[in-house]
Amino acid sequence: MKILRTALLIATFLVQSPAPIFASEMLEKYNVGGYRSVPSANFYRLSESHTPSTLQRASRNELQSPRYAKIVSDIDAYMDKYTATTGIIVLIDGKIIVEKYAGLGSANSEFFSMSIGKSLTSLAIGKALCEGKIASLTDNAQKYVPELGNSNLGKSTIAQLLTMSSGAYKSARGGQPAFKYGIGQNPRNLKPYSGAHWPLRLRQVTIEELLWGEWWENIIQTDVAKPGTQFMYKSLDTLSLSMVIKKSTGRPVAPYFEDVIWSKIGSEKSAYWESDRNGDTISSSGFQASLRDWARLGIWIENSFDKKGCFSDYLREATRTHTPLDKKQSSAFAGYGYQWWTEPRFSSGFWGVGFAGQLLGIDPKANKIVIKFAYRNDKGSFYDLMSQFKNW
Repeated sequence: MKILRTALLIATFLVQSPAPIFASEMLEKYNVGGYRSVPSANFYRLSESHTPSTLQRASRNELQSPRYAKIVSDIDAYMDKYTATTGIIVLIDGKIIVEKYAGLGSANSEFFSMSIGKSLTSLAIGKALCEGKIASLTDNAQKYVPELGNSNLGKSTIAQLLTMSSGAYKSARGGQPAFKYGIGQNPRNLKPYSGAHWPLRLRQVTIEELLWGEWWENIIQTDVAKPGTQFMYKSLDTLSLSMVIKKSTGRPVAPYFEDVIWSKIGSEKSAYWESDRNGDTISSSGFQASLRDWARLGIWIENSFDKKGCFSDYLREATRTHTPLDKKQSSAFAGYGYQWWTEPRFSSGFWGVGFAGQLLGIDPKANKIVIKFAYRNDKGSFYDLMSQFKNW
């Protein structure tokens, strides 16, 4: 195993490294922006707008309508029941109906995306396609990233990476591969980690090493299915897309996303996207922003859905089902699009979903948006909110 590059890293991080917690839980402080306090963490800053867009709020009279009063009541009851919720916002017809915080969550918090970052990466792919940086989604990834070589990540088309059908490896936990001897080293106990997120954060591992370097060679069961034949949720598919964006646009995902998307939403605060020690964006996760700026991003996506033009065409394509899913593959969704979950079994719209209870739901037909963050995915919290969303 590669020796850690500096002893100082261990010393400075020792008090930051989390103790083991439940599989569907994260430390609350990290859910609301605390990863930026980790000494070794590397974040790209996405600048706030000089002219923030105004978020409209439902009037007092509107909130007294039966429909809106029910939404407010539902959210009050939801947050009383699911106490790990740190922030939630609901918008109807572009107006805020509910904006609530709990625990360490506040209007100044930076809510961490977890795997909703995958859905944001899909948006960046769409922009690169429409700018002509990517010629076609049917191109093999190795056309843009020759380093991916002859692995399934390189052999897969961009569309196959978007639909999690590269067959590159068998997922062990949360879309991550299993490593023969673990990966990196936990400063708390000097044992290897089981997954790559903390080693990336601690600058022990790079995305390049995961995709085609020494850590790719240490993954158990690689190239397990022919590209395009099986859905298997995998973080490295998204990281491969991030390298396609970098090679095709000349910039990592975060600065490219800032230029083509973030700068368009009228954010009131800066956002941050985590990077490895090379400055490559950890696109499968790692994006954090204020709840109101998450709402602005949701409005921008919803508005883009109904427009004409290349990107809107891409967005509609990205948020429809490309891979049907049975209930063993997903109890909540009957389909998967381009890094978006589709055909919710008990809700409507399309969804970005993140570990430990992060949800971004958009129903452009009904002009509804819900965004929720939590540090623990309590039993029933996922399903209750999604089913309520359908009925609002």
